[in-house]
Amino acid sequence: MGLAQLQSWGRAQLLHDRVRLSTSSPADLLRPDVNAVHVRRCSPVHPRRLRQEAERLGVGFRSKVLADTRRPAPAAEELVRALREPEVREWLQADICQLLALFGPGLLGYRRVSARLEVLAGTPCPRWHADHVGVRCLVTYLGPGTQVVENRHVKRRWLWGGEGGVAVAGVAAAAPHTCAGEGDLLFLKGHAAPGNYGMGAVHRSPDLSTTSTSSSSSSSSSSSKSAAA
Repeated sequence: MGLAQLQSWGRAQLLHDRVRLSTSSPADLLRPDVNAVHVRRCSPVHPRRLRQEAERLGVGFRSKVLADTRRPAPAAEELVRALREPEVREWLQADICQLLALFGPGLLGYRRVSARLEVLAGTPCPRWHADHVGVRCLVTYLGPGTQVVENRHVKRRWLWGGEGGVAVAGVAAAAPHTCAGEGDLLFLKGHAAPGNYGMGAVHRSPDLSTTSTSSSSSSSSSSSKSAAA
Protein backbone atom coordinates (compact mmCIF):
# COMPACT_ATOMS: atom_id res chain seq x y z
CA MET A 1 0.00 0.00 0.00
CA GLY A 2 1.26 3.50 -0.74
CA LEU A 3 1.41 6.67 1.31
CA ALA A 4 -0.87 8.40 -1.19
CA GLN A 5 -3.52 5.71 -0.64
CA LEU A 6 -3.43 6.14 3.11
CA GLN A 7 -3.59 9.92 2.81
CA SER A 8 -6.63 9.61 0.52
CA TRP A 9 -8.23 7.21 2.99
CA GLY A 10 -7.69 9.71 5.81
CA ARG A 11 -9.31 12.45 3.72
CA ALA A 12 -12.23 10.14 2.91
CA GLN A 13 -12.94 9.54 6.59
CA LEU A 14 -13.24 13.31 7.15
CA LEU A 15 -15.49 14.01 4.15
CA HIS A 16 -17.30 10.69 3.74
CA ASP A 17 -20.75 11.49 5.14
CA ARG A 18 -20.95 14.84 3.32
CA VAL A 19 -20.66 13.23 -0.11
CA ARG A 20 -24.12 12.61 -1.53
CA LEU A 21 -26.30 11.62 -4.49
CA SER A 22 -27.57 14.33 -6.84
CA THR A 23 -30.79 14.23 -8.86
CA SER A 24 -29.93 17.26 -10.96
CA SER A 25 -27.49 16.91 -13.86
CA PRO A 26 -24.48 14.79 -14.94
CA ALA A 27 -22.46 18.01 -14.58
CA ASP A 28 -22.75 17.53 -10.80
CA LEU A 29 -20.21 14.72 -11.14
CA LEU A 30 -17.58 17.46 -11.24
CA ARG A 31 -18.51 18.46 -7.68
CA PRO A 32 -16.35 16.95 -4.89
CA ASP A 33 -19.41 16.50 -2.64
CA VAL A 34 -21.29 14.32 -5.18
CA ASN A 35 -20.46 10.68 -5.93
CA ALA A 36 -23.64 9.65 -7.79
CA VAL A 37 -26.14 11.31 -10.11
CA HIS A 38 -29.62 9.92 -10.82
CA VAL A 39 -31.50 11.43 -13.76
CA ARG A 40 -35.09 10.23 -14.29
CA ARG A 41 -36.24 9.68 -17.88
CA CYS A 42 -39.14 8.16 -19.80
CA SER A 43 -38.47 5.70 -22.62
CA PRO A 44 -40.03 6.65 -25.98
CA VAL A 45 -40.19 2.96 -26.95
CA HIS A 46 -43.02 0.77 -25.66
CA PRO A 47 -41.76 -1.81 -23.08
CA ARG A 48 -43.40 -4.60 -25.07
CA ARG A 49 -41.09 -3.94 -28.02
CA LEU A 50 -38.04 -3.87 -25.74
CA ARG A 51 -39.10 -7.12 -24.09
CA GLN A 52 -39.63 -8.86 -27.42
CA GLU A 53 -36.16 -7.85 -28.57
CA ALA A 54 -34.57 -8.87 -25.26
CA GLU A 55 -36.28 -12.28 -25.37
CA ARG A 56 -35.12 -12.81 -28.94
CA LEU A 57 -31.51 -12.01 -27.99
CA GLY A 58 -31.78 -14.21 -24.90
CA VAL A 59 -30.33 -14.02 -21.40
CA GLY A 60 -26.56 -13.89 -21.60
CA PHE A 61 -26.39 -11.73 -24.70
CA ARG A 62 -23.56 -9.22 -24.45
CA SER A 63 -22.12 -6.71 -26.87
CA LYS A 64 -19.00 -4.84 -25.76
CA VAL A 65 -16.87 -2.13 -27.35
CA LEU A 66 -14.08 0.32 -26.54
CA ALA A 67 -15.49 3.69 -27.59
CA ASP A 68 -13.79 6.92 -28.64
CA THR A 69 -15.85 9.62 -26.89
CA ARG A 70 -14.93 12.16 -29.57
CA ARG A 71 -16.46 9.91 -32.25
CA PRO A 72 -19.03 7.79 -30.36
CA ALA A 73 -21.31 6.93 -33.30
CA PRO A 74 -19.33 3.89 -34.61
CA ALA A 75 -19.22 2.32 -31.13
CA ALA A 76 -22.95 2.88 -30.56
CA GLU A 77 -23.73 1.34 -33.95
CA GLU A 78 -21.61 -1.72 -33.15
CA LEU A 79 -23.27 -2.24 -29.75
CA VAL A 80 -26.76 -2.51 -31.26
CA ARG A 81 -25.80 -4.39 -34.44
CA ALA A 82 -27.54 -7.60 -33.30
CA LEU A 83 -30.90 -5.89 -32.75
CA ARG A 84 -33.53 -6.42 -35.47
CA GLU A 85 -36.46 -4.20 -34.47
CA PRO A 86 -35.73 -0.85 -36.24
CA GLU A 87 -37.48 1.34 -33.67
CA VAL A 88 -35.59 -0.23 -30.77
CA ARG A 89 -32.24 -0.35 -32.58
CA GLU A 90 -32.35 3.27 -33.79
CA TRP A 91 -33.42 4.66 -30.41
CA LEU A 92 -30.82 2.69 -28.45
CA GLN A 93 -28.10 3.64 -30.91
CA ALA A 94 -28.90 7.35 -30.59
CA ASP A 95 -29.22 7.15 -26.80
CA ILE A 96 -25.95 5.27 -26.30
CA CYS A 97 -24.18 7.68 -28.65
CA GLN A 98 -25.27 10.63 -26.50
CA LEU A 99 -24.24 8.87 -23.29
CA LEU A 100 -20.78 8.07 -24.62
CA ALA A 101 -20.32 11.70 -25.62
CA LEU A 102 -21.00 12.77 -22.01
CA PHE A 103 -17.79 11.00 -21.00
CA GLY A 104 -15.82 13.09 -23.51
CA PRO A 105 -13.85 16.34 -23.35
CA GLY A 106 -17.01 18.45 -23.00
CA LEU A 107 -17.81 17.10 -19.52
CA LEU A 108 -15.83 14.29 -17.89
CA GLY A 109 -12.72 14.45 -20.06
CA TYR A 110 -12.20 10.78 -20.96
CA ARG A 111 -10.96 9.91 -24.44
CA ARG A 112 -12.00 6.26 -24.38
CA VAL A 113 -14.56 4.31 -22.37
CA SER A 114 -15.65 0.70 -22.23
CA ALA A 115 -19.32 0.21 -23.07
CA ARG A 116 -21.57 -2.83 -23.17
CA LEU A 117 -25.18 -3.75 -23.88
CA GLU A 118 -26.43 -6.97 -22.29
CA VAL A 119 -29.49 -9.01 -21.35
CA LEU A 120 -29.41 -10.09 -17.68
CA ALA A 121 -31.45 -12.22 -15.32
CA GLY A 122 -31.11 -13.15 -11.66
CA THR A 123 -29.11 -10.81 -9.41
CA PRO A 124 -25.59 -10.31 -10.82
CA CYS A 125 -24.26 -8.20 -7.91
CA PRO A 126 -26.48 -8.75 -4.85
CA ARG A 127 -24.11 -7.20 -2.29
CA TRP A 128 -23.56 -3.54 -1.62
CA HIS A 129 -20.22 -2.54 -3.13
CA ALA A 130 -18.26 0.28 -4.79
CA ASP A 131 -16.28 -0.04 -8.01
CA HIS A 132 -12.58 0.71 -8.59
CA VAL A 133 -13.20 2.75 -11.74
CA GLY A 134 -13.41 6.42 -12.57
CA VAL A 135 -17.06 6.94 -13.48
CA ARG A 136 -19.68 4.37 -14.46
CA CYS A 137 -23.04 5.03 -16.09
CA LEU A 138 -25.71 2.34 -15.74
CA VAL A 139 -28.95 2.39 -17.72
CA THR A 140 -31.60 -0.32 -17.39
CA TYR A 141 -33.84 -0.13 -20.43
CA LEU A 142 -36.17 -2.91 -19.32
CA GLY A 143 -36.85 -4.03 -15.76
CA PRO A 144 -35.80 -2.66 -12.34
CA GLY A 145 -32.62 -0.59 -12.23
CA THR A 146 -29.55 -0.48 -10.01
CA GLN A 147 -29.96 0.51 -6.35
CA VAL A 148 -27.65 3.08 -4.74
CA VAL A 149 -27.30 4.23 -1.13
CA GLU A 150 -25.79 7.47 0.14
CA ASN A 151 -22.49 7.55 2.00
CA ARG A 152 -24.04 8.59 5.32
CA HIS A 153 -25.63 5.13 5.59
CA VAL A 154 -22.39 3.25 4.74
CA LYS A 155 -19.58 1.92 6.93
CA ARG A 156 -16.24 1.23 5.23
CA ARG A 157 -13.05 -0.46 6.34
CA TRP A 158 -9.43 -0.40 5.29
CA LEU A 159 -7.96 -3.68 4.02
CA TRP A 160 -4.54 -3.92 5.68
CA GLY A 161 -3.44 -7.12 3.95
CA GLY A 162 -1.82 -7.31 0.53
CA GLU A 163 -1.97 -4.06 -1.42
CA GLY A 164 -4.51 -2.49 0.92
CA GLY A 165 -7.71 -0.91 -0.32
CA VAL A 166 -11.19 0.01 0.86
CA ALA A 167 -14.22 -2.26 1.26
CA VAL A 168 -17.83 -1.78 2.29
CA ALA A 169 -18.13 -3.02 5.87
CA GLY A 170 -21.89 -2.62 6.03
CA VAL A 171 -24.98 -0.60 5.18
CA ALA A 172 -27.53 0.41 7.82
CA ALA A 173 -30.37 -2.13 7.85
CA ALA A 174 -33.15 0.44 7.48
CA ALA A 175 -31.19 2.76 5.19
CA PRO A 176 -33.26 4.32 2.39
CA HIS A 177 -31.90 3.72 -1.08
CA THR A 178 -32.58 5.01 -4.57
CA CYS A 179 -33.65 2.55 -7.25
CA ALA A 180 -33.22 3.65 -10.85
CA GLY A 181 -36.25 3.16 -13.07
CA GLU A 182 -36.46 1.99 -16.67
CA GLY A 183 -34.46 4.31 -18.90
CA ASP A 184 -33.04 6.36 -16.01
CA LEU A 185 -29.41 7.44 -16.02
CA LEU A 186 -27.36 6.43 -12.99
CA PHE A 187 -23.83 7.80 -12.88
CA LEU A 188 -21.56 6.37 -10.18
CA LYS A 189 -18.15 7.65 -9.20
CA GLY A 190 -15.73 4.87 -8.29
CA HIS A 191 -12.67 4.92 -6.04
CA ALA A 192 -10.51 5.86 -9.05
CA ALA A 193 -12.36 9.12 -9.72
CA PRO A 194 -10.14 12.12 -8.85
CA GLY A 195 -10.55 13.05 -5.19
CA ASN A 196 -13.02 10.22 -4.55
CA TYR A 197 -10.82 7.44 -3.18
CA GLY A 198 -12.58 5.72 -0.28
CA MET A 199 -15.89 7.34 -1.21
CA GLY A 200 -16.99 5.34 -4.27
CA ALA A 201 -20.77 5.22 -4.76
CA VAL A 202 -22.18 2.12 -3.04
CA HIS A 203 -24.68 0.18 -5.12
CA ARG A 204 -26.08 -3.27 -5.88
CA SER A 205 -28.18 -5.08 -8.47
CA PRO A 206 -31.94 -5.37 -8.01
CA ASP A 207 -33.66 -8.75 -8.04
CA LEU A 208 -33.87 -9.58 -11.74
CA SER A 209 -36.40 -12.41 -11.54
CA THR A 210 -37.47 -11.32 -15.02
CA THR A 211 -35.33 -10.41 -18.01
CA SER A 212 -33.55 -7.06 -17.89
CA THR A 213 -31.77 -5.20 -20.68
CA SER A 214 -29.07 -2.82 -19.57
CA SER A 215 -26.30 -0.64 -20.89
CA SER A 216 -23.13 0.20 -19.01
CA SER A 217 -20.31 2.61 -19.72
CA SER A 218 -17.28 2.99 -17.49
CA SER A 219 -13.97 4.78 -17.46
CA SER A 220 -10.78 4.86 -15.46
CA SER A 221 -9.06 7.95 -14.14
CA SER A 222 -5.66 7.23 -15.68
CA SER A 223 -3.67 10.09 -17.12
CA SER A 224 -4.31 8.86 -20.66
CA LYS A 225 -8.07 8.91 -20.03
CA SER A 226 -8.48 5.35 -21.23
CA ALA A 227 -11.21 2.87 -20.36
CA ALA A 228 -11.30 0.37 -17.54
CA ALA A 229 -13.12 -2.94 -17.61
